[in-house]
Amino acid sequence: MKSAAAAGLTGACLLVTWVLLCCLSFPGTVSAQTCPPVNPNCLTCAVSYNYNLGTTDWGNLPCSQTCGTGLLQSPINIVPNNLIPRINGDLTRSYTQAIVTAEIFTDGKTPTVEIVSPLNAGTITVGGITYFLRHFHFHIPSEHTVFGIRQEMELHLVHTSINVTPQRTTVIAVRFTLEEADDTNSFLAQFFPQLPPVTQPVTTRTTIRIQLPFKEIKGAYYRYNGSLTTPPCTEGVNWAVIAKLATFSPAQFNQLRAAIPVDNARPLQNVNGRPVTFFAL
Repeated sequence: MKSAAAAGLTGACLLVTWVLLCCLSFPGTVSAQTCPPVNPNCLTCAVSYNYNLGTTDWGNLPCSQTCGTGLLQSPINIVPNNLIPRINGDLTRSYTQAIVTAEIFTDGKTPTVEIVSPLNAGTITVGGITYFLRHFHFHIPSEHTVFGIRQEMELHLVHTSINVTPQRTTVIAVRFTLEEADDTNSFLAQFFPQLPPVTQPVTTRTTIRIQLPFKEIKGAYYRYNGSLTTPPCTEGVNWAVIAKLATFSPAQFNQLRAAIPVDNARPLQNVNGRPVTFFAL
């Protein structure tokens, strides 16, 4: 058992480290004035928040008050009564068809695949703003629900804007459902055998070469204004939830479950009257 002093230092390190990671990973989403100074004793600490004790205390974390007080929080349940139908979508997907280099690692909650050279991976355009793919990660079960139905897994592809100040974030969410044993998802099969164990240090990274998910991000989608689903729960995030379900095999689900032993889906948040646009392509 740690002493009270040691436990206090560790807790402070954990909190500070997550804010620093946020500032580095999502530049422009957290004010530089609110980011704490670097404590050299904190550089080896892990991310502060967790799912074991629930998510209700996230609003008490540094830089994360929005988790408890925000009115544009994610994820949400997408239901017919707040849908605005549109025919032509405002999301253009232009990922490269070439093989890209990435690094896979775990933050102790989910495996993350980070694109080494984002500008070489292609882009998406939303509302006239161009974004590049920074990384993607996973949640078990799905965070978003459609008509109240939750799926086995959700993939988040996180994009940040190019040459726009402040920098903006768009996340494409793909929900996965289980199919027959031989229905292996070819995109996931490229790197699932290399998923790191949850206990692996965050600094340990494995280089992989993959083709990006073209099939999984095609077609109709739901778009709304929300937030990050982890602290600091920053709002102003464009969400595009792909309508069509992707599939993967039970064996692939088991591979992911071994890397995510604790469910890491944030509970549904209040819609608070937000419109959700359905783009039927």
